[in-house]
Amino acid sequence: MTQRRVDRTIHLAWSEADTGNSPITGYQILRGTSSNAETLFATVTGTQTGGTLVDYDQTATGQTTYYYKVQAMNAVGTSCGNNEVAAPYLGNACTGLTIHQNDPSHPEANAGTNTPASLLIDHIAVGEPPNSNDFLFKMKVNDLSTVPPNSRWRIMWNSFSSPGQQYYVGMTTGSAHQCGDQVCLDLPPIFEYGTLADAGLPAVFVIAETTVASCDTSQGATGTTGTTCTLPSAGGPSTLNPDGTITIIVPKSAFGDPPVGDLLGAIGGRTLTGDNGNCASDLPPCTPNNKLERSNAFVDHTFVKAQTDDSYPAATYTVLGNNACEGGIVPISAVSRKNHDSISPPFDIPLPLSGNLGIECRSGGSGGNFQIVVTFAGPVTFFSAVVSSGTGSVASSLASGNQIFVNLTGVNNAQRINVTLNGVNDGTNIADVVIPMGVLLADVDATGRVDGNDVSSVQSHTRQTVDSTNFRFDVDLTGRIDGNDVSVTQAHTRTSLP
Repeated sequence: MTQRRVDRTIHLAWSEADTGNSPITGYQILRGTSSNAETLFATVTGTQTGGTLVDYDQTATGQTTYYYKVQAMNAVGTSCGNNEVAAPYLGNACTGLTIHQNDPSHPEANAGTNTPASLLIDHIAVGEPPNSNDFLFKMKVNDLSTVPPNSRWRIMWNSFSSPGQQYYVGMTTGSAHQCGDQVCLDLPPIFEYGTLADAGLPAVFVIAETTVASCDTSQGATGTTGTTCTLPSAGGPSTLNPDGTITIIVPKSAFGDPPVGDLLGAIGGRTLTGDNGNCASDLPPCTPNNKLERSNAFVDHTFVKAQTDDSYPAATYTVLGNNACEGGIVPISAVSRKNHDSISPPFDIPLPLSGNLGIECRSGGSGGNFQIVVTFAGPVTFFSAVVSSGTGSVASSLASGNQIFVNLTGVNNAQRINVTLNGVNDGTNIADVVIPMGVLLADVDATGRVDGNDVSSVQSHTRQTVDSTNFRFDVDLTGRIDGNDVSVTQAHTRTSLP
């Protein structure tokens, strides 16, 4: 049995059991929150080649570690279920999924060794920042309040869509010199990415780096360095944090634009120090030797293995796509829907999930009642809907085909709210979907503030019957724009969204 967890979604898969000459009729999936304490969770129709199941963490934090076993069923009985797997929370693909984390007691992670804290790797994470075409790589070491010179921090991997090619990203520092009473780097840290290949040294397995692109952080005050710079074509800056977190944002185009479903394999990390060469005149790596990464007998580095010594396969990351980094479910649209008296059909105000905030300018009545309709590409189900930010509550919600309808009540005026659909399931993925909405009565021009322009706009449409071009001006929902709409707008001037 295997598991792959993305945020709150756990993908389970298992292989064929020994049938004992009696065809398998089904599988029982056992689940628990502690080891060897699983109980029956689900039953799956049997196949002779194994099966799959997608589970979803419904807890408030979504960070529970679950334990699973699977038992095959046939006419004879059930198998013994000795195949337990654990599915800990590993983060999400927007901000980074942990690929490997060192055991704190292991010498490679133990600050009691001779290796400085700046080179002791705690974990490595990979992600895909939303609204970009980038990869995100993170390496967390014990501490970087002091950044050592002549050192490198590296994350390496290979790609299924680029057979035979290895890649790396990392941070590099140059040589040091005395400046006053402090030691300063000749050059600020450099973020870079490139390719790896056999260095061609007989009888010794040594990997050579070829830098493709780099950027150097700005020099700080005496004794300090800058902490950020943006790599070419990347959509965001790479950063160095004193707590030991190195975050590198790189364009996917530099690595062959791997498609959704592709695998980044054998992901691992290294830290190396003691590089030789004068970096005062050259960007590191400064000498040919500094372009080498030894894989054996190199005592001044730590190495997070791509897999533990007795496990298979190597650590991998499945490409999800930047616009679906929380699990693979993105709505086609979300709207705030209201009826205007007897006019049919109702009229919708778009609620974009990113960019400019959608603002509902029409009255919620004395009860603060609103309806949100979310449309997906195909049929969906979901666990629940909640107002996750702002004042209001969910009166009712339901899924119908490819749409989810959420009725809200008690929604205050002049606020920003988020409605979260928990556990939206499209049959392949399960993820939470957050719908943002601004509520500001009489903000007919959607500026986030009610002022004279809103009053003038309503006045210019008085005596009109509501249609698809003017419905925003009917703030009292009577189906006709009149003096009452003007009065309501005037009464709410100088109100604004926080």
